[in-house]
This record gives sequence, C-alpha cells and structure tokens, in this order.
Amino acid sequence: LDVRRVREQGFSIIDEELEAGIRAIAVPVMSKEGRIAGSLGVGALASRVSLDELQSRFLPVLRDQARAIGQLVF
Repeated sequence: LDVRRVREQGFSIIDEELEAGIRAIAVPVMSKEGRIAGSLGVGALASRVSLDELQSRFLPVLRDQARAIGQLVF
C-alpha cells in the first residue's frame, strides 16, 4: 500500500491483498475542521466487480456519503 498515492488520490483500493477473491475501496470521513475522523468502505467479490467498476460506480457514492457523514457527525 503506497500511502502517498492514497493521500493524493483520496481513496484506497485493495485487490485481493487481505483475502483471496475480495476487492475493497475506502475513503476518509473528514471532520468539519478538515481532519480525518474515520473511513467508509465497501468490499466486493473480485469475480463480480472489476477494479474499474469500484472506481466508477462505488467511489462516487462513497465520497458523497463520507462527506454527508462528516458534516452531520463531526
């Protein structure tokens, strides 16, 4: 995991690194002050969801929801 790349792109993807057959994507939940207060992620079977789909379909939803959570809670 390249922490610098994750910080620059604003999300993290793992591709069967923790568990064979599982891919996951996560985004930070930011506080109103701009600090990382948590994270929001989703995992899927690699056989059903491509890496491209994780970014094109799941990432926008995760970012929207993480932003909403950060504004409501933190």
